[in-house]
Amino acid sequence: MVGESAAGMLSSGGRQTKAHQTVNLALLSDKKYLNIYHYVMQKKPSSHGKKQSSQDDAVVNDLEEQLAKLTDVAARAQADLQNFKDRQNREGDELRKFAAVPIVMSLLPVRDDLALAAGHEGEAQDGFGQILAKLDKVLSDFGVTMIKSLGEKVNPELHEIVNTGEGEKDVIVGVHQEGFEMQGKVLRPAKVQVGVGS
Repeated sequence: MVGESAAGMLSSGGRQTKAHQTVNLALLSDKKYLNIYHYVMQKKPSSHGKKQSSQDDAVVNDLEEQLAKLTDVAARAQADLQNFKDRQNREGDELRKFAAVPIVMSLLPVRDDLALAAGHEGEAQDGFGQILAKLDKVLSDFGVTMIKSLGEKVNPELHEIVNTGEGEKDVIVGVHQEGFEMQGKVLRPAKVQVGVGS
């Protein structure tokens, strides 16, 4: 069989060197080919005719083909593993990046109230303004930014049109509620008034 034919691999002086160069033990995970390798390596050179030499060449070619297949399988497995690791890392980064979204969303209404209070004149105006500034700093540390609205062209992905009014067409002329985004993701679109071109 294949094992018996492999015995002639060392019939000529260069056979052992060729076999050593061809077979990589790290890739021969199949027990059958590993046994063939050890069987061939343990045989001493002997003198045979051209027929035996031809059989030797066939065995060597067969081992080379099997090695090429195993090498390809190993390379594909390594690539798949690396892709899996990269995907896991990306998903982990996304999870960490947006883990604070629920907390931030619960703080936005509080910010709205503070902004409204800070906009009214009175003794507490400065106090509300200071608290608002501190809250904005906290939100900024989480990667939260206010969506630009007033004077900007309306963007359906960033702005929610509540009503229209006088002003340049499709340009935001008033803001009813500020919008926010976090790490490039819209948390809440801005509620705006848009000009109709009159």
